[in-house]
Amino acid sequence: MMRKSFAIVRVWLTTISRVLHRRSVMWDSCIAAAIPAGATPRQKLLAVFDFLDTFFREADFRGCVFINSFGELGSTSEKVAAAVRNHKTAFRDYLVGLAREAGLPDVLGTQIAILAEGAQASAAILDDPQAAKDARAAAEALILAAAG
Repeated sequence: MMRKSFAIVRVWLTTISRVLHRRSVMWDSCIAAAIPAGATPRQKLLAVFDFLDTFFREADFRGCVFINSFGELGSTSEKVAAAVRNHKTAFRDYLVGLAREAGLPDVLGTQIAILAEGAQASAAILDDPQAAKDARAAAEALILAAAG
């Protein structure tokens, strides 16, 4: 009986890891779709928050699946933890790359990633989609400050 239970848990965790991978691909596609044609790297940085604004207003929005999965399973499943870390690292690296393209410091990309992550948590917990617009305004201020 115990062996069967462990097998079920392994299958369940593998399934969750696969779902996270698919959601990561979907996330990347949604971010890309939010970027207007001919956008500058700075506009691309801000387009993340335009996507988040739409995402937060969806009827089934329950927060970030990656943050939620890590909170529930990250300490007990290396597969889940790795899938979440891979996604979050790729997102941060994407924003760092955009900051570089804009001629701005790498740290700006990391800061904007932190704003986006915080906006997701705030929008879910407070049930307030305004978090995307507030985070976008903060990102604009950071970009202006970094541009000097």
